[in-house]
Amino acid sequence: MIVCKKIFNESTKLWKPKYLNNNIKWYQSINKEKGVNKIYTQKKLTKREKLLGNIKPFINDKYDNPECNVIAYYLNNFLNLNILKSAYENIGCNVLYKEPYLYVESCEYFKQQNSSAVFFKNGCVVIWNMNKKNMKNFLYFCKSYININENIDNYDFEELEVQNVNNKSYVSNSIIYLTMNNYRLQIRFLFSFGLLSAVRLNNLEKKNENKLLYEIIISNIKKKKLNH
Repeated sequence: MIVCKKIFNESTKLWKPKYLNNNIKWYQSINKEKGVNKIYTQKKLTKREKLLGNIKPFINDKYDNPECNVIAYYLNNFLNLNILKSAYENIGCNVLYKEPYLYVESCEYFKQQNSSAVFFKNGCVVIWNMNKKNMKNFLYFCKSYININENIDNYDFEELEVQNVNNKSYVSNSIIYLTMNNYRLQIRFLFSFGLLSAVRLNNLEKKNENKLLYEIIISNIKKKKLNH
């Protein structure tokens, strides 16, 4: 059974599981190790930069400013990324589809600038820098294309504060310090995979707890029957 205790950060007013930082740091260590072993050649890096370079942030001062947060939801079912890709493209979002993820940049339709989301095929979505009202509209838009609950608060989620920095990215005390350099989008993907793992572990923990509770209830019922 996976044990997870959540810690409340007084400065950020956000809850996070203990293993969240570990998951993100694990992905960071893999990335560093690959760099040391030269697994990522310059050719591969250039190819990835060109692919992600096609994605430009939606900036329009008429709309809401980005929030300093990132939140990951586990939606409990597999997502048809191809359908979502077409749906978001049709309303003007800039997207990048590459199995097993779909990157969606916000657009005028959602009245939110400089924010984005990463959908994963296994049922997780990581939303960056979007306020709660626009976030609900963003996910509610999906309801016509994928099976999700209208109340997103019913889903397991993990939330962290995000701060911009000029140097390299890192995680400390429930805060993601995200670089402003040219690798910002790539690093955001890296953190998104870490958040994906964290929210899935949280979901698994709850399932295990519910199963254990059910077994205890059944055991108590059987004991009562034997006593009678």
